[in-house]
Amino acid sequence: MARLSPQEEIEFLKRENYHLAAQLTRLKEEARTHLEREQDLEDRTRLLGAVIDAATDGIIFSDESGYFFLFNPAMERLTGYTAAEANACHDFNQLLYPRPQECLAAMARLREVIERGDSMSVETVIQPKHGPPRPVWVSTALITVGERRHFLSLFHDIGEQKKAETELRRHRNHLEELVNERTIELSRTNVRLQKEMEERQRAESGRLESEGRFASLVESMEDFIFTLGPDLRFTGIFGRWAKKEGLAASDMLGKTVGEVFGAPAGALAEGVSQSVLHGEAIIYEWHFERHGAPRYFQTSLSPLRGLDGKVSGIVGVARDITLRRRTEATLIQSEARTRALIETMNDGLFILTRAHVLSYANQPLCDMLGYPKEEIIGRPFQVLFCPEDQGALDLLKQECR
Repeated sequence: MARLSPQEEIEFLKRENYHLAAQLTRLKEEARTHLEREQDLEDRTRLLGAVIDAATDGIIFSDESGYFFLFNPAMERLTGYTAAEANACHDFNQLLYPRPQECLAAMARLREVIERGDSMSVETVIQPKHGPPRPVWVSTALITVGERRHFLSLFHDIGEQKKAETELRRHRNHLEELVNERTIELSRTNVRLQKEMEERQRAESGRLESEGRFASLVESMEDFIFTLGPDLRFTGIFGRWAKKEGLAASDMLGKTVGEVFGAPAGALAEGVSQSVLHGEAIIYEWHFERHGAPRYFQTSLSPLRGLDGKVSGIVGVARDITLRRRTEATLIQSEARTRALIETMNDGLFILTRAHVLSYANQPLCDMLGYPKEEIIGRPFQVLFCPEDQGALDLLKQECR
């Protein structure tokens, strides 16, 4: 190989130095891009964690061995167990389902999820650490990472809804007992009331099923998930609710709650958000007009903290409760119609306590007896009979025992 002249060597070194500088610049750019991606991943992970912690339903994520990678605060409140306690036990299912047949049924559902390779939703009853059993709606999905199988489960407490359903059934049965003893007109009214209550039960059942099947990732949740900056302007919009309502995230980002949902909703949100920015978690209800009709929401707000632990914003989960409000209003109207029918019927109607004391009397009965309603309530039912009807009175007492 011919030896280079000094001038050629200088030119060769210049070219090499240029190539090295270009490579160094490219490596710096790649490193900067990598750091930005890592920061974006950390931000998304922190946001997802905050949303899961703010969720009102219990969320757990485990592998086939029963180890829990995720056990959110709502699950701890629902079961009374901490994540550490759940991981310390041999089989957490045996704690939630202490009866052997119930535990076997829970294991069978997991096997079915594995066989189907899909998700499953079921209504069941769990035993918390303290207190009576709780009815819940459980949705479980199989998630496969590589060759390892994991389970994502969502637990929705339906105890209050069960109480409401029981109260509705009790009220319906009581109405049927009264109406079946009266006129054809009241019988027809009872049929209509029965149909209305069945419609409400189907609507309630549909709502529970819809709520029980919300997906594991934020973007697939049916609720309206959002984040606010320190200035209380939207910085993030998530979940399917906004898309279903035709609200684009671009139309909300950078705006306040009042600018998007109206001044009353904005004033209420601004008031409660100040407490959240100081570290408190708050649940409140609000409403706004949508297509000429009121829409009601229950919203959970929690502080969003940065890596330094300081509050940098707010994360919120808003749930549409319009159907529940409408169901409550319909029940009140139904009760009012029933009471009006009883008060205007031709027959006298009364209700006795076990001590044979009048606890209720309709207006026709008061008119028959010539007593104001406030004077007849609380009196012995002997006031309904003349002294010469003592035999009939004794016979009625025997039948009421």
